[in-house]
Order: sequence, then structure tokens, then C-alpha cells
Amino acid sequence: MSAEEEGTESSRIFLSNLIVYGGASGGLFVVFCLIRNRFPSLYNPRNSPHAEETLRCEIATKKYGVLSWIWGVLKCKEDDIVEQSGLDAACFLRVLRLGLKLSVLGCFNAAWLIPVYRTAEATEDNELVTDWLDQMSVANVNNNDVRLWGTLLSSYMLCGYAMYLLHHDFKWYIKQRHKNLSKQLPQNYAIF
Repeated sequence: MSAEEEGTESSRIFLSNLIVYGGASGGLFVVFCLIRNRFPSLYNPRNSPHAEETLRCEIATKKYGVLSWIWGVLKCKEDDIVEQSGLDAACFLRVLRLGLKLSVLGCFNAAWLIPVYRTAEATEDNELVTDWLDQMSVANVNNNDVRLWGTLLSSYMLCGYAMYLLHHDFKWYIKQRHKNLSKQLPQNYAIF
């Protein structure tokens, strides 16, 4: 394989993965949005016609459109989720929100790091970097280049933000756990 053919390998892999996995994810999301309301016993068992009355809760009885359920989930108060669906459901949604926040910071870091990497000077250190995708990565940066501080800064930003979010989530979890276990409920005093 020549250097030119090898240089386009990263972009070919990226584009094929984007088409395959992006198409599959988008297609499955559209299918989910379309069939979610047609099968309530599968996607909303607490509000299905066969559900026991004791399982029904206010959150489950709300009706949403094809895409409006996303805003409904995002606007739902954590206290309502803990009260009606349990602490496990609230913790699961907090973990998803944590991942979303870290992904947004990752996108922000990519937005400012791509121009930093792309503007690296062409030297013998990066002369084999010919693919457009590789030129936007740290592979295009020369040894001992000042641009490497950007990579270090972005990693510190991401790790620091992750620790900050985890600290607040653990404080929230401890508070909710103590609040939940202090209730006079049989499951808090049973041995499983």
C-alpha cells in the first residue's frame, strides 16, 4: 500500500463507521419513536391497560408525542422520579445526564483542539500525515510542539469537570439514600 493510499485509510474507516453506526442508530431511534405509543405494555408498563392500579403513577400516565417525550424526560423533577419510580431510576437518569454533560465538554474540546492540531507546521515529524482526518488530530502535531499543551489542558478540563460532577452526584446520592432509608417502609427493614 502506498503512502497516499495509506493516508486515506483513517477517513475511509471514519466515514464507513459513521454511515453504518449512524444510520443504524438513527433508524432505530426513529423506529422507537414511532412504535413507543403503540405498545404501551412494552415501553410504558405502568400505564398499560393490563397494569395493576397500584403500579400506576403520575409520571407514567403523561402522554407525549413522537418526539416530545424527550423534553418530558428532561423536564421531569428528580424528586418526582425518586418518589414514583424509585432511587434506582433517578440514579440511572443522573448517570445518563453525567455522560451527556461530559460529551458536551468533549465536543467543546474538539471544537477548539481541531484548529490547534490542523495549523501545525509541516516538518519531517508529520510528513506522512496526509489524510484530512489525521491532520485534525494530535498525529499532526510535531514533537515538543507548544500545541501539545492544548491536549494536556483539555484532558485536565475533562477530568476536573468529571470529578466535580461525580462529587456533586455522590453528595446527592448520599442525601437521597439517607432520606429514603429513614422512611418507615417495610423494605427498609427486611433482609433479602
